[in-house]
Amino acid sequence: MNRYPVSLVMRLYQMLMAMILALALVISIGCLFFQQSVAIFGNITGIEQWIRKKAEARDRDEKFIYPYDLGYMRNWKMVMGANPLVWFFPVEWPSSTEASDGVKYPIKEGCGEYDLTIEQLTQKSLKQKRSFVAVVVKSFNSGMCGSYLCLPAICWNHGCSTAYKCPDCEESRLSVTPGDVVKVTRVRSHWLYARKLPKVLKSDDDGSDSIVTANSKLEDPKGEGEG
Repeated sequence: MNRYPVSLVMRLYQMLMAMILALALVISIGCLFFQQSVAIFGNITGIEQWIRKKAEARDRDEKFIYPYDLGYMRNWKMVMGANPLVWFFPVEWPSSTEASDGVKYPIKEGCGEYDLTIEQLTQKSLKQKRSFVAVVVKSFNSGMCGSYLCLPAICWNHGCSTAYKCPDCEESRLSVTPGDVVKVTRVRSHWLYARKLPKVLKSDDDGSDSIVTANSKLEDPKGEGEG
């Protein structure tokens, strides 16, 4: 005779599964809340975070100042409104003193309206100057991407470190074969941002960048160094 009834075991199992699912939900929503809170308190979008990070990392004559960071409370009121009573209620409320017209926004004292735009254009110009042309000597098939076998296939063909460093983004992966010519505009650990060029080496600045694995062993066609 069973010591515990089957119904009791099933109830305990259901309670355990419900607790696990509830915990997973709390963690996921907590991560989302933290991410959104950081963006609100900094008055910054995801793209602007990337621009700011590169602006602070590159060599420059003067320290880069993000023009839209007005302080924690002013940043919060820009999004949530001036009245604390309605911060956590999804209702329409009259605009606060920090509101904008959707085109022009309040900026930090001493900053210009187009400082961030100028910085972004400067970064794009520097990216083009740093770009280089390389020849692929090992193939990479992007057809494996987008499936459950993507990371195992990359790990098997190009090493587990390449799979681990795979960029988590929606940008397309570029299929390459030995002899293909690519223009590399950005280098990440084990991965490169590049686009395929005609076999005749020529610089073409049109078109968007795609991603190709650095473990495809790119070589400089002029013998000036490896990619």
